[in-house]
Amino acid sequence: MVTIKDIARECGVSAATVSRALNGIDTISSARALSIRETAREMGYAPNAVARALKTNRSWMIGVAFEEHMNHSYFSGLIEAIREKAESEGYDLVFLSRTKEGAGLDYPDRAVSRKMDGVIIIHADFAEEGIQKLLSGSIPVVCIDDDTLACHALMSDYRLGTAQLVQAAYDKGHRHIALIHGQIGNSTNARIRGFREQMDKLGLHFGESDISEAAFRDGKAVAAQILRLLETPDKPTCFLLPDDASAIDALQILARKGLHAPRDFSCMGYDGIPLAEKVYPTLATYRQNVQRMAQEIVDIIQRSVGEGEKHAREVQWIEGEVLLGETLGNV
Repeated sequence: MVTIKDIARECGVSAATVSRALNGIDTISSARALSIRETAREMGYAPNAVARALKTNRSWMIGVAFEEHMNHSYFSGLIEAIREKAESEGYDLVFLSRTKEGAGLDYPDRAVSRKMDGVIIIHADFAEEGIQKLLSGSIPVVCIDDDTLACHALMSDYRLGTAQLVQAAYDKGHRHIALIHGQIGNSTNARIRGFREQMDKLGLHFGESDISEAAFRDGKAVAAQILRLLETPDKPTCFLLPDDASAIDALQILARKGLHAPRDFSCMGYDGIPLAEKVYPTLATYRQNVQRMAQEIVDIIQRSVGEGEKHAREVQWIEGEVLLGETLGNV
């Protein structure tokens, strides 16, 4: 069995330095700590979780409140990024879910009983009593894409992202751009605002019929909206779609009807899932920065634990980037 002394000998440092690195104590440089942890991993070191928790007064567990289906590519990508970052800092992720009896959410009980260092709310019913109790408790909470709660919030900048998509289409010569958005909520409202603001900034006319709704990940509904607008006399030349999954499905549906992007219309998705760059034609989209979000999430929880109390509520906006795929053509 590999010991801390073995790792210290391999790294040429003291056992105390190795202990600090493995326990996340920031009295050594982050580069040195990362190198020591990597060496420990390569040597097959397995820490005693109970002993470490007692020594550091931390559980080294982060809870994840997530009620969306795991097959959602964006959320699953975000969770994977969080897992990788958390594990690199010595944390384990624990998923919090409803009670089997269906008597409501027991997030607080699970989080408190396991003495979790923090909880991430990625997708949940914020009106649930359990979520409300969690927010009012002593455990640090970080919420993703909702800034209405009494906790730290990390927000993808949907307003800016949509404005950048409009600009990308404009730069390709498009002057009639339509927005097909998902269900109304914080992210959708921000995207509608970004669309309107950027269209006005560029002096582009748009009617209310150019802003329509189709459910997230519903390619059939998205395809129907595109067909409706393509049949109008003054049809749009470019469509901003709710998400990559619905965009990819809609393109397949329309292709079976003889309509192809970018020959007959241009379109752009949202999220930047890996599949967007693997389909043909490659999907133009806006890639959300899940790596940056994961980094900020773990940093927030670490700061809160270090301070011994909830970190002051703060809203951070995370910018992504436009990916100019083949579905965005020139006019």
